[in-house]
Parts: sequence; C-alpha cells; structure tokens
Amino acid sequence: MTPWPPDLGVRTVDHYTVQARRLRAQARSDFVLALIAAVRRYAVAPLAFGRRMCSSSRGNISTKLHGR
Repeated sequence: MTPWPPDLGVRTVDHYTVQARRLRAQARSDFVLALIAAVRRYAVAPLAFGRRMCSSSRGNISTKLHGR
C-alpha cells in the first residue's frame, strides 16, 4: 500500500522548488515585456509627459496636466 502523503526526497523537493522559481521569473519577465509592448503600441509619446508644453509663447505647462 502506498503511504499518503507520499514521502518526497530532498532532491525531489529541491528540484520542484527550483522549477517553481524559474517559472515565476519567466512569467514576470513575460508580463513586463508584454506591458512594454502595449505601451509602445498604444501611446503616442509615453515618455514625454514631463516635457509637454502648451502652445502659448510663454511656454507654460499645459493646464490639462495640472494636478496630475
């Protein structure tokens, strides 16, 4: 008769622990790459928020960005 829960050896537990860490890291990097791709695809100028100026000759920051 097989005992329950099964007796897992130290090497087996270590193997699955390493695999779980690797899969979590891969999922994290896939998510970050997908997020970067989405920003590039849908944003006109994703890094230009700090440089937007209104069209006035004084060069004040646009009123649309105040309070953000």
